[in-house]
Amino acid sequence: MEKYLLSDPISNVFNRVCGVQKRIRSVILGFCSEITRYFNIKIGVNIDEKIDEEQLVTIKNNYPCLNEMNLDTFQKMITMFKNIRNVSAHLFFYEDVMYDNDVRFFQERILPPSFCNHKKGKITMYGIAYFLSFLLQKYNIWPFITSYFSHELFNEIPNKGIDGLKRGHLNELIKVAGVGQMIDIDGMPPMVANYLNDTNRRWIINIFFDIEDIVKKHNGNITKGWSFYNTIKSEPDFVAADGFVDKLRELRNALFHGYGLFDVVNNQSRSFVLDINYITSILFDLKEICLKNIDKYKFILTDIYFYAKAMLHYYYLRLVEITYKILDKRLLTDDKVESRINNSLSAYNNSQKISDETMRNISDLITYDDVEWDLSKSKFTDFIVRNTRLKTLEVIQIKCENGIQIGEYKSDQKEMYLCNVTLEKEYQNKICGKYLDELIAEPVRTVSKYIEIKRVEVETK
Repeated sequence: MEKYLLSDPISNVFNRVCGVQKRIRSVILGFCSEITRYFNIKIGVNIDEKIDEEQLVTIKNNYPCLNEMNLDTFQKMITMFKNIRNVSAHLFFYEDVMYDNDVRFFQERILPPSFCNHKKGKITMYGIAYFLSFLLQKYNIWPFITSYFSHELFNEIPNKGIDGLKRGHLNELIKVAGVGQMIDIDGMPPMVANYLNDTNRRWIINIFFDIEDIVKKHNGNITKGWSFYNTIKSEPDFVAADGFVDKLRELRNALFHGYGLFDVVNNQSRSFVLDINYITSILFDLKEICLKNIDKYKFILTDIYFYAKAMLHYYYLRLVEITYKILDKRLLTDDKVESRINNSLSAYNNSQKISDETMRNISDLITYDDVEWDLSKSKFTDFIVRNTRLKTLEVIQIKCENGIQIGEYKSDQKEMYLCNVTLEKEYQNKICGKYLDELIAEPVRTVSKYIEIKRVEVETK
C-alpha cells in the first residue's frame, strides 16, 4: 500500500483519489466544520464574513494563544483556513495551500513546531493539523475523550497509509489549542453530543465524496474548478428526481459550513432544523435513485448503510454490549452484577431518547435483510471480538419481583434489559433458571423493521 507522509504538501496526498485520501479529507473537513460552528455558536462570530477589531477582541478571549495577533494577520489566518477547507471539500481539487509568512511567523514564535509544517512555502499535512490547532478546542484534538475525527487523524490513518505522527507531535498540537467548552445540542451532555454529531458528519461526508467520485468516473467531464452543484447537475439520474439536486446541495452546504445536528440553518431561501429526520429523508431519496442502478452506485449504497448502521449502533449497541457482559460467564463476576444491571437500565433509557419515527427512518435506509451488531475486543476483559447478525434486535425487559438471578449470582434488583445476542449455551448464564431464548417474551412495540421491544416476567426459584 502506498504510504503518505505528514511532511508531504497537501497536493502530493490529494492528487490520488483513494480511500485513505477520502479519510484524510473527511478529518480536515470535520475539524473545519467544528471550528466554524464553534465561532458561530460560542463566540457569535461568522468567520465566513469580514472580522472587525471588536470581534477580534471577543475571539482572543476564547483563544489566549492569539492575544499577540493583529487583525491583518488574523484575516490572513482565516483566508488560509478557507483555502484548506475549500481544497479538502472537493475530491478532484489538488492545489496546494500556501503557508502565509505572517501567520507562520506568528505561530512559530508562540510555539515552534518540532515537525515539518511547510515546504517551500506550501503547507504540509502536519502543517494543516498544526495550523488548525490554533482554531480548534482541546476536546477536538485529544483522541481519548472526543470525536471520530481526532481519532481518525491520530490513530486510524497512521495504521492505514500515512506515516510520521508521533505522540509527542499530538501533545504539541494540544498546547496551542483553545480552551473553550464543548457545544451542547438538544439537551445532551456535551461529550455525547460531540460524538453523535461527528458520527453523523463522518458518514455523510463519505457519501458526498463517493458521489463526486462516481460522477467523475462515469461522466468524465469534471474539472477541478467545478462546484459540487455543477458536478451533481451533470448526473442525469439526480436531475431526473424533481428537486433532489437542490436538496443534496442544501445538506452538503450545511454540513461543510459549520452546522451540526439540531442546529437551525439559515440560508438565502429558507430556514430549517438540521435534524436526523431531515437528513434521512434526503438519504432515502438518494437510496431510491441508487437502487435503480446498483452496479453504478454500489459504493454510495454501502456508505448509506454504514451511516444507518452507525446511527442504530449509537442508540442500541451499548445495550448489546451490556447483554454480552451479563450473559457471558467469562465476563461476569459477583462484584459486577449490580453495576451491569444498572448499566442495562441506563443503556435502555439512552436508546429511548430517539423517537420510533426517526428510528424507522434510519432503518428504512438499509436494504439488507439483517444488521450486524459488532463489538471490538477492546470492549471486553477477555479481548474477544463479539459479533451478531440479526434480522430483528429484540430488546427484552425482564422483570422479577423477588429479585433477578443471573447464573449463580442473585440480585435484589427487579428489572433489567437484555438483547437476543448470539452466544453459545456453554458460555451463557441462565436468567432465573432459564436460557434467554427459553423465556417467552410478549411483544410491546415495534420500533423499526430491525428493532422490537418485548417484555417477560419471571420468578427466581
